[in-house]
Amino acid sequence: MELAEGRVAEPVLFVVALAVYALVSIALPLQEGRDLPRYLLDYAQLFEAHVTFPQAILSRTPGTPLVAGALLDLGPVVSEVGMAVLYSLSIVAWFSVARRFGPVAALTTAGALLAYPGYVLLFHELASAALFAAAFALLALLLTRA
Repeated sequence: MELAEGRVAEPVLFVVALAVYALVSIALPLQEGRDLPRYLLDYAQLFEAHVTFPQAILSRTPGTPLVAGALLDLGPVVSEVGMAVLYSLSIVAWFSVARRFGPVAALTTAGALLAYPGYVLLFHELASAALFAAAFALLALLLTRA
């Protein structure tokens, strides 16, 4: 319980979450998500003056195309590490939110998210669902701090 209330709780949890992601990555590396071809098409045309498929850009927000395209431009290893960091930051954010309700709630929340395979598998697909999950965790953290 004292670990959950200390200052080292978030860095330790971040490292543990990275280890969980790396363990799962041995069996299932980062793969393309449901709409990745559409996001890459948007990313390729996003900064063009005359786009070929304007409806593709107008039908999606530019957030996922920018993140997915930038990660893939930097290479597959950077993409895997970027998604691992995103996963770990979301776990730490939910831990910090739950810590407002006490150390038991914080440890239970972190343990449940680390043990639930669906949450880590969500971040093994380069798609909008992983970015939405991380953004939702950040929003919850910001609302609890407000």
